[in-house]
Amino acid sequence: MRKFALLCGVLGVLASASYADLGVDVGFDAGLYGNYVWRGQRRGPVGLIGNAYASKDIWGNFTLNGRLFNYTKLDAGKGIAEGQYEASLGWDPQITGGWLRNTQVAVGYIYYDRNNSAGDAAFQGDDTQEAFASLSWPGRLWNWSPYLAVYYDFDRGDHTAFGLVNDEVGTYLEGGVGRNWKLGDAGWSLDTAAKVGLDWGRNIDTFRDAVVHTGLRWNLEEGLDLLPSIDWWFPSNQVDPGANSFRPVGSLAVSYSRSY
Repeated sequence: MRKFALLCGVLGVLASASYADLGVDVGFDAGLYGNYVWRGQRRGPVGLIGNAYASKDIWGNFTLNGRLFNYTKLDAGKGIAEGQYEASLGWDPQITGGWLRNTQVAVGYIYYDRNNSAGDAAFQGDDTQEAFASLSWPGRLWNWSPYLAVYYDFDRGDHTAFGLVNDEVGTYLEGGVGRNWKLGDAGWSLDTAAKVGLDWGRNIDTFRDAVVHTGLRWNLEEGLDLLPSIDWWFPSNQVDPGANSFRPVGSLAVSYSRSY
């Protein structure tokens, strides 16, 4: 809870500041979420999620980005939390024709700040660090947005007794597509996505999981959304032995977002 309070404090500073003169775009979103799947891990059943971000065009078609993420697990009073602190450099080569049109490039660094607890395997392990690179093509395939991202965890943790991928050096590759569909004029839309994750060097035999995401988004008022969803999750037996290669993960969330 202390980390979530710190994030709220950061958001308060963002809300009270004027960034137009600095040429910096800032924003945040925060919400109460049920179960969800993140990079081959099932998280939940209920937690607070907060994101604060900033970006600035620095020269040419390059953009400098920063993000602060926090997840606080609420069930059973465990208060298990994870913070992620991310810095990245984005590049828009402004390709307008051919197969590479709409290409977006990013490289960056993520620090994972874990509040270590035996209460949930998804949050066990030491703090760790990753370097990443990604390619994305917004709206490239008939309004679908494909992407490809690779993450290299180069920081082996000390608590190897947990035997978790969080404590192992390795590489995670994820590719997928996503699209949002507007449903009439009553504030409803449908979020759809599909992705596949591959893992090397962290006790996983290459295939980690696949996910098909379907979620409704109901805009209650400006910035406030209700988000019922289902992740149709296909984990490998090494990730979730009890799932028998398939586990639907349902969720209900409420989220507030704002940008400046």
